[in-house]
Amino acid sequence: MERLFYYKSVKHFREYKGKGLLDRLNTKKKIGILLLFISICIIGYIVSSIFLLTNGNTDILPVPNSVIYQYINSINKNNDNNLGIEKYLSTNKSYKSNISSYTLNFPSLNVSGIKVTTNVPLIPSVYENKLESSTVQYQGTAQIGTTGNTFVYGHSSPVWFHSLFPSSYEGIFTSLFSLKVGDPITANVNNQTFSYIIESIYTIKQTDFSQINSIPSESTLTLMTCSPPGVDNMRLIVRAVKVD
Repeated sequence: MERLFYYKSVKHFREYKGKGLLDRLNTKKKIGILLLFISICIIGYIVSSIFLLTNGNTDILPVPNSVIYQYINSINKNNDNNLGIEKYLSTNKSYKSNISSYTLNFPSLNVSGIKVTTNVPLIPSVYENKLESSTVQYQGTAQIGTTGNTFVYGHSSPVWFHSLFPSSYEGIFTSLFSLKVGDPITANVNNQTFSYIIESIYTIKQTDFSQINSIPSESTLTLMTCSPPGVDNMRLIVRAVKVD
């Protein structure tokens, strides 16, 4: 009797040992583990996004043309020219960059070589293609390093994606969320380097175009991306002023 019990125990142990972990679980337990894993991923994304936002940081998908035109029509209807794209078009349309591209650096984050393509029009088929391999400067905004407002936008992505692919332009401006007021930004243009200091970081509605406008006699650099990272909801603005 004891020998029979021993043989059955050994046989059961060998069968159990030969199975993988998932094979030993029933269907309900497998589903439970899967749901737990998905919940952890969602919570992790939410917590990481909140952490970044509460530390004063934010990326951009360009505003669709339909939204721009709708906003222009509302301005014309209300005869309100204080804010928005109409004022931008009327005051900044003479700006044209004489360079085709340059690079941005965030020394405080050890991030360098972010490509910026200049003179990109608000035509979806054009800017969407450019955003795959660079960030983009709005056509009509000031040339980098000169008087006026240089306006640059680029993609942000979920934090986990940017952590895995930090050089991908699908999320290159996710790093904006880690910048702080007082941090330096440098721009390399041919053999020249222009230095800026961040003076403000804030979020705006995606229909707020006042950030494009220039401040008379000032040389500023404005960076924009989607906020929260990878979510087309609000816009993160990083505004820097040129220093000599």
